[in-house]
Amino acid sequence: YLTTSFALWFKVEKFEHASLGTLLMTKVNRNYALEYYDPVFMAKRIRKAKIVITRAGLGDYTSPPSGLAICYNNLATPEKTIKWYQGSNHTIIPPEAEIITWTAGKKVEK
Repeated sequence: YLTTSFALWFKVEKFEHASLGTLLMTKVNRNYALEYYDPVFMAKRIRKAKIVITRAGLGDYTSPPSGLAICYNNLATPEKTIKWYQGSNHTIIPPEAEIITWTAGKKVEK
């Protein structure tokens, strides 16, 4: 059974304790606020996992490095690593790109 908080999230009307089949037949109103999701707000909840962000482009306009840095700093886990690639955008890594690695919040250059 789904919880009523799930129903409120999707703004389902007249939802008590219904099964998934009943929910699928229920009219669900569109909630435009749910179209935007930012992992920065969920990063503080990750406490025990080992996180490795294998590539973060410093020239990326789709996923800006400022947002990735905030997300990385908000991770509550002690084991975290991010690799920054100088000159990389969302799809391309230059062949001679400088790689800067942060491990557990400390800057380590290779």
